[in-house]
Amino acid sequence: MTYGCLIGQLRTKTVLAVWLQRSLKELALQTAIQEWSRAAQAEEEVQVTGDIRTVETLLRQFIAVQEDKDQRLEQRFKSLQHQFAQLQGQVNLVQQSQSSNPDESVERSRGASARTWEYPRLMPFQEPEDIEHYLSTFERVATVCDWPRADWAIRLVPLLTGGARAAFLAMPVEESLIYDSLKAAILEKYEISTETYRVRFRSLEWEEGQSPKELLTLLKELCTKWLQPQKHSIDQIIDFILLEQLLQVFDIKIRTWVEEHRPKTSKEAAELAEVFLAAHRPRNLRKEDKVIQRPRTTAKPTVAGKIRQPVAVC
Repeated sequence: MTYGCLIGQLRTKTVLAVWLQRSLKELALQTAIQEWSRAAQAEEEVQVTGDIRTVETLLRQFIAVQEDKDQRLEQRFKSLQHQFAQLQGQVNLVQQSQSSNPDESVERSRGASARTWEYPRLMPFQEPEDIEHYLSTFERVATVCDWPRADWAIRLVPLLTGGARAAFLAMPVEESLIYDSLKAAILEKYEISTETYRVRFRSLEWEEGQSPKELLTLLKELCTKWLQPQKHSIDQIIDFILLEQLLQVFDIKIRTWVEEHRPKTSKEAAELAEVFLAAHRPRNLRKEDKVIQRPRTTAKPTVAGKIRQPVAVC
């Protein structure tokens, strides 16, 4: 082969090597780009999945809150609807009576003796209806119809069902004829007491869509049911507030122990707290109970083999 042919073959091989090297670089670059795209896509999918799960969790929480609000509003609406139906029935009864007995209506307007109705057109109490709203509606109807308060218990008993009737049956006959005693027993059956109203008064929150006047009315109602100013004096009401504040100041252990004994006054609560502290205070040993440690003795032999006198070692 001539020198020119060798040079030509060498140039051809060089060109091929350069082309092959460029092809390998391009292939490596494309592979890297594809891997980076896959990694980015996978990371984006993971991020999107995380965002979707976060949105799903937030939506579930929002739906749960809305369902709870809707349920409370529905219960409140049913209670108000029931009260309205009962009051509407009593209004119709009054109108019918006045249209049928105009002379009696005139006498009543002049201050004559009030007329009492024969029987209330009230629906029986049905659980899980709010027992407080039902009793409040009954009392309003009884007031409108001018029923003697001594007859309220007798007229209420036929309308009771479930736990309310069980509370009535558990009462002594004499007490069951007194409306206030019957009402207290029914509320106690449903675990409603002055403490219940106190907790509601302290934990009441301003609901969405509620006006300040409605909030004030509800707070006043709860405060009145808690302190009961129609039954208690000013000193007793002050003592109720002192009792509440005293229990809040106590340590959790003392407060729990005192509340279990149900003190009725702040003085009783303070005395119970002193009893608790005395029972849990470390007891100091009396002198006669202390252990007397006697000194120990050791005997050391002398050089002559004799025993020395005992020496006290403290």
